[in-house]
Amino acid sequence: MHQPHRKVAILGASRGLGFFIAKSLTTHPFSSLWLSSRKITELQEHPDFQWPQKEQQLVLFPADFTQENALTHLTPSLQAFSPEQIIYCAGGGPYGSFHQKPWHSHLWAFRLNLLFPSQLLHTLLKEKNSSFHQLKQVVFIGSAVAENQADPGASSYAAAKHGLRGLLHSLIEENKNNPPALDIRLYSPHYMNTDLLPKNSKPRQQSQPIVEPSAIAEDLIQWSNKSLTTDHSWHRIVKSSL
Repeated sequence: MHQPHRKVAILGASRGLGFFIAKSLTTHPFSSLWLSSRKITELQEHPDFQWPQKEQQLVLFPADFTQENALTHLTPSLQAFSPEQIIYCAGGGPYGSFHQKPWHSHLWAFRLNLLFPSQLLHTLLKEKNSSFHQLKQVVFIGSAVAENQADPGASSYAAAKHGLRGLLHSLIEENKNNPPALDIRLYSPHYMNTDLLPKNSKPRQQSQPIVEPSAIAEDLIQWSNKSLTTDHSWHRIVKSSL
């Protein structure tokens, strides 16, 4: 089993699963955190966010991952922090009829869920032996609902999640006989009870099972610290319960 990661960067840390992962890691005395999202400074006033102990490092870096220059903007700060683990949690997209939503909403979903994480991974692999030499693992958040089946009402989100899973699966197969120095993983939870799941969404309207993000966060942290084996795949799918 790996030693617990001491320096963790979470991209998409102010809402949803990213917030709960960050909140959980602040209770781990070994963790120093680099947290980023568009409104990351809101954590300073969030009543449910527990600040780390004085000996722990905490960096808050605002960044909008849908902007074309986002990676260039955040890379120097991320390199200076020198993380051992990166978790990309940012996600979302328009809900409703595809053609009735403006195109810029779909483009936003593609950039957030596929284009930026793909660019991030490309950079990390390219610079693994130089500016990110301490990085051991990168975990992307997928979707047990949308990444390999239809998700009516969330077509652009589903398309992007299909693409992310396809990219990571292809890279894993591409390097099966010559594994890269970077541990690449995909964690795919079911519907979660966060404010990112709209009140008018199908799972809420139909009272479908919805998992609590705090439980998902702890499961992800434990899973990411386990070595990959025949029974422990690079891809974890969490259905409606743990």
